[in-house]
Amino acid sequence: MKVVDDFYQYLKEQERSITKIAVFDDGNKLPEFTRRLKEQAVEMEISSSFNFINLEITPSGVTKASALVKLTEQLGIPLSQTAAIGDNFNDALMISAAGLGIAMGNAPEKVRQLADRVTGNNNEAGVAKAIRRYLFE
Repeated sequence: MKVVDDFYQYLKEQERSITKIAVFDDGNKLPEFTRRLKEQAVEMEISSSFNFINLEITPSGVTKASALVKLTEQLGIPLSQTAAIGDNFNDALMISAAGLGIAMGNAPEKVRQLADRVTGNNNEAGVAKAIRRYLFE
């Protein structure tokens, strides 16, 4: 982990060599930081998990959904024949892109609404339940 004093300057210096940046909240500052980042850094993907305790920042076009699409292309599998399981906002695009999007029961309501199905939560072995119910049946 690298701690930087001037985030915007650090981004300028790194250009396109960064693959992912994780930003963790320090006293409820992320909402304002996110707003400022979106205003100034248009060539980035910004998502969050853990109810905006952290941000995940990747180069423009690099998302879990784009990775799923690229993988299906490389393997020759139709996107309609894929499934994706996620539990937070950083999974929303992937859940929407997959042929079968599955949200965990503990996912925020907005993420659950995007999904085709909802499974148990993280404490209820939701992933295992979804695999058994939707992928093996």
